[in-house]
Amino acid sequence: MSAVQTSLDYQTSFDPEVVKWAEELVPVLAERAPIYDRENRFPAENFADLHQAGLLGILISREEGGLGASYQTFAAVARLIARGCASTAMCFVMHAAATKTVSVAGTTEQKARYLRPVLAEGKIFSVAYSEPGAGSNFLAPQIVSRRATNAEGQTGYLLNGEKFFATSSGTASFFLVNTQVEDPQAGQNMNILVVEVANTAGTQVRESWDAMGMRGNSSNDLIFENCFVAESNRLGEHGQGLAVMRARPQGIPMGLAAVPVGIAEAAFEYATEHARTRTLAHNKKPLSHLQAIRFMIAEMKVATDAARLMLENAARTADENPSAAQFAMIQAKYLSNVTAVDVCNKALQVCGGRGYFKRNPVERYLRDSHAGGIMASTLEGGRDFMGKVLLGLDPAGPE
Repeated sequence: MSAVQTSLDYQTSFDPEVVKWAEELVPVLAERAPIYDRENRFPAENFADLHQAGLLGILISREEGGLGASYQTFAAVARLIARGCASTAMCFVMHAAATKTVSVAGTTEQKARYLRPVLAEGKIFSVAYSEPGAGSNFLAPQIVSRRATNAEGQTGYLLNGEKFFATSSGTASFFLVNTQVEDPQAGQNMNILVVEVANTAGTQVRESWDAMGMRGNSSNDLIFENCFVAESNRLGEHGQGLAVMRARPQGIPMGLAAVPVGIAEAAFEYATEHARTRTLAHNKKPLSHLQAIRFMIAEMKVATDAARLMLENAARTADENPSAAQFAMIQAKYLSNVTAVDVCNKALQVCGGRGYFKRNPVERYLRDSHAGGIMASTLEGGRDFMGKVLLGLDPAGPE
């Protein structure tokens, strides 16, 4: 049996019950969000709640005991979590995408070894795809997985190098690590390895995360020094990492399109409530009586709804027509990124000086909103991809 499965027990329709579970958590996540932001720490309590709600298995197949949710359901859940806490949502997206990859590409033994602890114990997954020399280009890793045999006679790979922006590092138990192969051949140029950081010698987390926004992400550096990873930790066949990543539409771009929409929705809701309730001293009327404020509120609503609808279209496309999903997801991510920044800027303008205070969430929404545009695909990379496709060029080509 091939290690890369083409069909598993997944839903392809929207599941309102699962979305309701996430919706019920939003107030709790929102209450904790400023604490994680201020203390620059991983949202462990939020993940305990996500585990209790059963959401850590959202993209694990029902065959393996997960929810086997559709991309439509996943996108809605990620968006709702982001309304409460964007950092939690980003960590959740990486976790869900990684578990989806294992669920689709793992062997029976690998799925039992890695996914059961997620479902039973709330273990967290993430990805370590970014590197200093490759940036956000996940398809061009610099670390080489060199064939090796350890002292016990076990075959596997030796890793040396660094991964940057490894979301949830210091907390996540398992990471998907992309590497070059030592002996590239036609169609064989990448391995995807599962690394259990805490129990793998030669692996170290370097705490480096002190960012403008998404401060609860714990996106630290992973350092590999003569790190041996057993061959049994490899997903798919040797050199077939790209096939593993493309076995089904990827969860990462879908999640990265959903999170900014949630941020924009949160900013819109806060600004709208402020406009309704903030009273001016000279006429005793709320800000909502100012036409300039109403203009901005209307513009925020139109932009946010447009981004949400494009997200929903991308998710539906991924469920019903996977071959067309990449373009739809990049479209949705691009629009949601620019929309979130614009809406958060307008929310700050509506709230004025009060929005500038850290005790209010608008300035955090604005800082968090900027993260998406510099994550894969970046705004520039997304525009270039879409332009090439629309003009009939090879999107992987150098032009």
